[in-house]
Amino acid sequence: MKNLLILVLMLSLPILSSFGQTKKVAELEDNSGEITEFQVDENNQYIAIGNEIGILTVFDFSTKEELYKIRPHKEKIKFIRFYSGQNQVVSFTDSEIVFSNASDGAQISKISLFEKIDWVDLNNSSQMLYLLSTKGVSDPSKRIYKVELQSRKFDVFHASTGGIGTFKTSYDGKLMYLAKGDEILVKNIDLDIIDKKLKGHEANIEHIDLNPSKTDWMTTTDKYSLRFWKISSGKSYLLKWKAVPTPEDFDKLYYSWVLNQQNKILIHGEEGLKIRDVSNPHDEVSIISSTGLKIEKVALSPDKSSILIQSRDNSIEVWSSGEAPQIASNDTNTRSTETTTPVINSSDEIYKKYKVEIDKELNLRAELYKPRGEFERTTDYEARLDEAETYKEGIFDYYRDLANREAEVAKELEAARLKILAEREKRDSERRAALFRDKIKGSYQEYYTRISELGTYNADTEEFPITIDGMTHSVKVPFDKARAFKQNSPFFKVVGNSQLLDDAVTLEKFNYKIVTDSKEVYEFGKQKKALFVADEADLLLNGLIKPTQATAAATPVVSRPATASPETEESELDSRIVDYFSTKTYHALLIGVDEYRDPSITQLDGPIADAGRLKDVLTRNYTFEEENITFLQNPTRTEIIETFDELQSKIDEEDNLLIFYAGHGVWDEDLKQGFWLPSDAKRTSKAAWLSNAMIRDYIGGIHTKHTLLVADACFSGGIFKTRDMFIQNMASLELAKLPSRKAITSGAMKTVPDKSVFIEYLTKRLEENERSLLPAEILFSSFKIAVMNNSHGQVPQFGDIKGAGDEGGDFIFLKR
Repeated sequence: MKNLLILVLMLSLPILSSFGQTKKVAELEDNSGEITEFQVDENNQYIAIGNEIGILTVFDFSTKEELYKIRPHKEKIKFIRFYSGQNQVVSFTDSEIVFSNASDGAQISKISLFEKIDWVDLNNSSQMLYLLSTKGVSDPSKRIYKVELQSRKFDVFHASTGGIGTFKTSYDGKLMYLAKGDEILVKNIDLDIIDKKLKGHEANIEHIDLNPSKTDWMTTTDKYSLRFWKISSGKSYLLKWKAVPTPEDFDKLYYSWVLNQQNKILIHGEEGLKIRDVSNPHDEVSIISSTGLKIEKVALSPDKSSILIQSRDNSIEVWSSGEAPQIASNDTNTRSTETTTPVINSSDEIYKKYKVEIDKELNLRAELYKPRGEFERTTDYEARLDEAETYKEGIFDYYRDLANREAEVAKELEAARLKILAEREKRDSERRAALFRDKIKGSYQEYYTRISELGTYNADTEEFPITIDGMTHSVKVPFDKARAFKQNSPFFKVVGNSQLLDDAVTLEKFNYKIVTDSKEVYEFGKQKKALFVADEADLLLNGLIKPTQATAAATPVVSRPATASPETEESELDSRIVDYFSTKTYHALLIGVDEYRDPSITQLDGPIADAGRLKDVLTRNYTFEEENITFLQNPTRTEIIETFDELQSKIDEEDNLLIFYAGHGVWDEDLKQGFWLPSDAKRTSKAAWLSNAMIRDYIGGIHTKHTLLVADACFSGGIFKTRDMFIQNMASLELAKLPSRKAITSGAMKTVPDKSVFIEYLTKRLEENERSLLPAEILFSSFKIAVMNNSHGQVPQFGDIKGAGDEGGDFIFLKR
């Protein structure tokens, strides 16, 4: 077995940031296989090493002791990264990603890909993992995927026909630098656009690295040269190799380089390690000369105090140069006659942010920080310390003020960026609408076809299953006409409509009618409607189509909705937004419990009537169809659960669901849990009670786009950690795109009366609403004060249902 080499070189960092002499201090071994990758976590706790047979070995960074050895893969480990925010080590093969606990190696999750992973970058700041992959041998195109580290959600971030060789994300997670051939593309991650291109290399770029303390500095290498870039200006300094390697020999020279916080570049080849200063890159000083050590890979620890070196023969050498001295102190209340030098608190936020600049300025008066001299009087020594402290405080005051100014500028720039984004989104929406609407509108047409297949008649329901254009529907045919209908069906004409969908490419057929030879018309059940049609004023409407009397050839004419007042009119509503909602199906589960079997439980008068009133408003004023509403009157616990199960199986993940409950509610202080009381509940037993936890689990398990729970019961606020209503400054379309699990309750943790003021004002506002699109938060805000003013201390609540899958969206009521 080959041994594993990691060379740890402690760099001395005195005032002038020079490098001291080194010595060998320790050895690390792993005889399980040849090293393929190693990495140190950003907190300097762990060293993780991967080998050719998929074994991951983790060492303690301080003691160099082996902590554990696991085998998360069966193939060679290609990359290792640390997800420091969750204390996880992430290992990669060509097609597999494994997340393990960094402390003990316990496997957390795994992602398997069908593509080859070429490069990875894990950004702890944005909690995002980016993967460069090749689709396959027959299809060499490249794609960059992004993986949200918390949710493991997996999406394509950047697609390319080829050419992307490597990339690096900025430390704040806002920019990505992509090497495409001999140029660098700077991509704005939030806007998903290429901001600029940097050119200057003569060959394909093979490495990119950024300076963590000087974020405007970047270095890139090709096989002939290295360039130092000042990103903001796009200018670069060229550093060519003294002996240009041939392509055949390049795998032996200048394999990698690392940039450290002192704005210095560390370069290595087989002959040893070199350091160069970015400000004067042609001055070169050898750090370690080769003594039989053939370097395979070099990396700096995240705190830049250690160098890790992997040798080509898998042997181990560990070097150290001792601790780095500190230079000044924040403690102004102490004096010492000892010959020690005061220190700066390295955790000071200002010092951490401007360390390089502050060190340079302190170096200008380095004599102030010398230890007390043999022939120096105490008064002179203390006077020098006072001067040093005054000098240091002056420097810190300047950089504190600079930090404040930078924060203000950053805030202003962010506000300007958000404004530009909003304006760009508005322009893009208008442009896309202008491009697509006329094309989609003009594609609307009526056409004729025939019945493809007529199924067996159901005499009980009086329905024929009829297939047209590959779609089967049930059509009502009276019993006395069924025989003639089947006999003459080959001669019937089918009238349909077609129109392009919102992508302006896909043609969809809909709105079929069967016309018999005797001119009788049979209409199918609920069908999809036209995407865009025109009213008398030639205005495009989307999703607000109302059925007209059947006419053979005319385009349907729809009536416009009533004009809203200036206060309620949705000025930003356009056809694209309404269209998004009009394609969604709205379901409702209404539960009212008046009567209880247990005589010791008080009977109620209002819940079923209240639920019925809400049903009438939803079907009359909003896009809730009768067949999609389930109304449970005095149900048992079993009936409620069975209904939840049925909804879970039939509701689509793009549908919306409204759940309403009116009845008794109970709070158990010992269990810290709220309960609904179905009709079979007993006062003395919880066996038939329905807990908030179970309701929350069902709401999370029914995969809708949006679910809104409206509960008119005592202690109904226990369904969520109560928060008052916060109106979100988001467009309706954005609220609709984000999944939501919201609740509106009649009160917080108090009893509520049988005669419901809550349901009175809820239905009243729904009836009075003139908005085409009504978010649940806006609805809640419109009646909350009215309920408070007209009840005895009743305070309605609105919030998200914790742990049920809410991602910040909202339930939107769509008016007919």
